[in-house]
Amino acid sequence: MVPRLPHAHAKEEPLDNEAMKCGLCNAKTYEDTVKMSLWEGERLVVVEGVPARVCEKCAEQFYDDL
Repeated sequence: MVPRLPHAHAKEEPLDNEAMKCGLCNAKTYEDTVKMSLWEGERLVVVEGVPARVCEKCAEQFYDDL
């Protein structure tokens, strides 16, 4: 039997609490929507409403790959 892969847009929940900790300081993270800034050539692009996990201690933001 071939294992089924999750749909590309399906949101996966972490399997345990360890997956919900900050990779930098090991504090807890929470789901939020944030602003993301990136450069496109010489132009700064700001995208609002990006889903992310945010560290409650150091404020680092973690994004899912799309």
